[in-house]
Amino acid sequence: MEVNKIPYNSINQFSNFVHDFVSKTGVIHNFFEYEPVSEDIWKAIANRTEHPIDRNLLTSVISKQYAEGGVDLPDSVNTLKNPNSFTITTGHQLCLAGGPMFVAYKIAGIINLCSRLTLKYSEYNFVPVFWMASEDHDFEEINHIHLFGHKFEWNTSELGAVGAMSTANVSKVIDEIGERVNKEQFGPAIAAALKLAYKKGNLADATRSFVHFLFPNTNLVIIDANDRSLKGGAAEIWTCEFESKFSQQKVLQQSVELAKNYKPQVSPREINLFYLDDQIRNRFIFNEGKYEVLDTELKFTLPQITELIKSQPEKISPNVILRPIYQESILPNIAYLGGGGELAYWAQLKSAFKSVNVFFPVVFLRNSFLHISQSNQKKISKLFDQLIESQESIDENLFKSKEELIKRYLSLNSENLIDTEIQAVEHEYTNLVERIENISKELSQSAQSEFAKVRKGLQSLEKKMRKFEKKKHEQTLMQLNNLKERLFPDGKLQERKLSIVEMYAQYGPKFMQRLVDISNPFDLNFTILRDSQTL
Repeated sequence: MEVNKIPYNSINQFSNFVHDFVSKTGVIHNFFEYEPVSEDIWKAIANRTEHPIDRNLLTSVISKQYAEGGVDLPDSVNTLKNPNSFTITTGHQLCLAGGPMFVAYKIAGIINLCSRLTLKYSEYNFVPVFWMASEDHDFEEINHIHLFGHKFEWNTSELGAVGAMSTANVSKVIDEIGERVNKEQFGPAIAAALKLAYKKGNLADATRSFVHFLFPNTNLVIIDANDRSLKGGAAEIWTCEFESKFSQQKVLQQSVELAKNYKPQVSPREINLFYLDDQIRNRFIFNEGKYEVLDTELKFTLPQITELIKSQPEKISPNVILRPIYQESILPNIAYLGGGGELAYWAQLKSAFKSVNVFFPVVFLRNSFLHISQSNQKKISKLFDQLIESQESIDENLFKSKEELIKRYLSLNSENLIDTEIQAVEHEYTNLVERIENISKELSQSAQSEFAKVRKGLQSLEKKMRKFEKKKHEQTLMQLNNLKERLFPDGKLQERKLSIVEMYAQYGPKFMQRLVDISNPFDLNFTILRDSQTL
């Protein structure tokens, strides 16, 4: 597999926030405690030791989850008992069948980063942790997968936290996915893994099983933080939120500063906690001195809330604002790796972390990839020979819009366009108007009016001629359009729609291992992967 890198600033798919984060320009790093560089990892380790966590509780809970889920416990879980062991974390929703490729890129990134840090700081252990967003309740965001041009969807009547949802009725969809991939080289293997995983009792257990199939023989640890004991350990955070509503105040303050240069990613609630129970995850609101659960009859006084936290902490569920704080309070974490949107909301949180004395980690941007198959590479070679100037990069031109590429193609391959002639006429008319204006301003206005008519006519003629040229080159332009759709589905980055299952079915376990090997969160460039005969 051929690996090429291009700078993020040559790609129009990323926000100004990401561009500034990568280039380390402006004020963006004022919103983070550390920079994503090796030297700051060392600083983070030193500061992390000042924020101890209950390692015995953590390892006990993880061990129990693996046992109950029927998955072999990684040896790295027990190393977390060691005070010289730290975690590098990423997280995501529990997407059906693993979800799109960028989820795999996240996990490959933390495994790679831990390996790099272990080599550099051999006196420490670094354990990659995948945080399952098992409490999320946006089922429509995770209930489908795109596979070879088709959408496979799982429907259920269950409500509440998705991790607890039964997988009893997902077998039909898993079978349909299996039937589609079985014809691919590695299809039978991944179909069998999916079938085994989704025989587990719930979506969290299924996800744990399947992710370990994708990344075997690594020290990856997967955690489901929707746990009574872990939430009980975060009781001080929940209590502080109910008593002082600290997170809204601190996040709003930091967001005001962030908004001077960037659009804030999230808006904090007055209370950034949900009430979680069977078939329900509804947010708390403060109304007339009581804590109400939205769209229910449940109401609590502050003493009752305090008792709820003490006796039933599993019913407290953090939202996107408090989830990172909860995460850092229960893990010996020194770094978090996420996408651009995640980094944007982490940039709003530093003050909130400090207000409850929770460690704020090093924040890394995950690697992004574009995979180009051999067949698509042949199409690129054929089409882009007719699209680019001699000194231009094919890779950077891949990211131009379809409209821009079509216009470029027509300008380079059509003899009947009149763009140059129109520019020449406009130049001459401008000179003429200037000469007339020296004679009479009244005549100048008349000349401008006449020129406006001429310009409109020329533009209409140019539009007709371009339409004619498009029809003349219809086949080539259709090939270009289809190629762009394969590489950038719906005009977005490939990694957001291309599924893990589709890639594994075609390329197998060596491809997944190759992802781990070529990932490098310290390298802030976009990566293009081109197929070769061997991975």
